[in-house]
Amino acid sequence: MPAFPAFVVLLAFVPLLVPGLAARLGPRIAPIAAPRVGRRAVLAAAILFAVVPLGVAGLWREIGGAGDAVIVNDILTPVDAHEVAVRATREGIAVRLTWDDRTNARRDFYHVFRADPNKPDVACGRAGHGAMRCELEMIDLGVTRRRSFVDKSPQPGSTYRVGIAANWIDDPSGGDVFVLSRAVRAAS
Repeated sequence: MPAFPAFVVLLAFVPLLVPGLAARLGPRIAPIAAPRVGRRAVLAAAILFAVVPLGVAGLWREIGGAGDAVIVNDILTPVDAHEVAVRATREGIAVRLTWDDRTNARRDFYHVFRADPNKPDVACGRAGHGAMRCELEMIDLGVTRRRSFVDKSPQPGSTYRVGIAANWIDDPSGGDVFVLSRAVRAAS
């Protein structure tokens, strides 16, 4: 179906393959003379389509750090505090995580990640002159379908993130994280 418009146009030109038919049609199939484009129009088009986009790209803010996206299991995953709002509270020695899921996904599940207090939750580095590459350096504590999780053996000062995952067979043992929360820490 995507090739159908091209097929119709080519089909319209099939009669012109008959020898001598194009000569009999005469001036009806002669190309229309294109209007002459002035220097001002060419200069305006060059400024509009070349200089303006380059200027906007040069003034645009640089994406840096782990604020916008993180690589989780070799997949670039957005970090969005609006889609996944996580709260961490202490319950004795345990830490209870609760979160809001605003993604409107119907068959999703949640990965809970924890970082040790002495290690960063995200490791960022730049390979040559390329873009910043930030990878998640947290331990996957488990998968749940509920919007809460209790870490019964946390290390003091640990940070947590929640990732929302899904797959087509609705199997929590598979699937990829498609959005990740910002890091939170339970108050002491």
